[in-house]
Amino acid sequence: GRGDGFVATLDGAGLLPLNLGLTIVYGSKGGLNGDFRYYQGVRGTASLIPGFTGGIYYGVEAGDILSPPAGFTLYGLNFGGALGPVTLSGEYNVSVPDGSAGQVAGFVKANADIAIFTIGANYRVVDSAFNGLGNNGPYKLNQRGFGVDLGVKLGFATVNFYYDNRTAQNPGVKLGDGPKSGTDGGPNVRNETDFGVNLTIRLIGFDISPYVTRQNETDITGNPSTGALYDRTTYGVDLTHDGSKPDALIGGFNLALGYRGETNGLNADGTTTLYAYADTKISLAGFTIAPKAYLSLVNTTGLTFNAASGIAGDDVTNYGGALSISGGFLFGSTISLAGALDQSSHTGSGGFTSSTGWFSTSLAFNPSIFGTPSTFKVAFASRTDANR
Repeated sequence: GRGDGFVATLDGAGLLPLNLGLTIVYGSKGGLNGDFRYYQGVRGTASLIPGFTGGIYYGVEAGDILSPPAGFTLYGLNFGGALGPVTLSGEYNVSVPDGSAGQVAGFVKANADIAIFTIGANYRVVDSAFNGLGNNGPYKLNQRGFGVDLGVKLGFATVNFYYDNRTAQNPGVKLGDGPKSGTDGGPNVRNETDFGVNLTIRLIGFDISPYVTRQNETDITGNPSTGALYDRTTYGVDLTHDGSKPDALIGGFNLALGYRGETNGLNADGTTTLYAYADTKISLAGFTIAPKAYLSLVNTTGLTFNAASGIAGDDVTNYGGALSISGGFLFGSTISLAGALDQSSHTGSGGFTSSTGWFSTSLAFNPSIFGTPSTFKVAFASRTDANR
């Protein structure tokens, strides 16, 4: 933490003109293991428009006279609220470390639900050395970018589209993590573009969801043809049945079938996956029976998408299942039985098959000893792993 201190707040909602508010903070930490720092700040807020509030603030964190480590000053403004169907929020912060130039972090976000459309947009600028008490904002360091999300609701179908572009605010520093990015092409990345579209069609008891996404990272040139460092396209379709939904064809039965492909735009490498999964719960004669089963077929080309085995071009067939049975037994006891099997076959260099199986059982009594509820349980478990 930042040590002991106090917070004083004046809430003028409904009392003062423009719903003025004021917050003052002060604190410090020191002692045997402290760093002898103090912090102080003030923030004022006002609501010029009903439902919309803005604020300005000023804060300082610095060392005291006993041990003066470097500190910084932070000031800025923020706002947020709703204007009709549009929700707006934003911040503008300037952080000035001792003896250094000021660093800026700011963003503006807007969201709206209009008829069948859901729209979101943002613009942000964050300097590479911004220090704002940990930088807990929605966007990472060193980027200048914008993004758009668009959704269209068509009754039985929903279409969603997103686009996001980020450029390094300081070209000499690697681009910071992005809101859509799940990868990092390396220390030379200076620009990234992500976009994708997915469609969900709701049929009787089933959802069908095709999708495609693209992520491209480039070096300082920003030219995909000469400076591409990362270029991935992902596409596929999922078919799901959710047994918990009111219109489920079979209550309690869950099913997922899908196809997924991923390609590397820098070469001919790629991977495809076919998968199936099912589970359910059945109540019978006081017992709960829960089976599940799954199957996946993975085909890999090239070195980019190495399978979990680490073998280039490895194709993997994985299947397995599990079964658990639990319920009341003799003399008020509870019995539980469970088992599972998982097997994977690899066809890459030095093809092999690995399998895992386990079984467990338990018997629990719940006697009342001297009027106190108690539990007495006996359990056994066994597991087998094999490679061949």
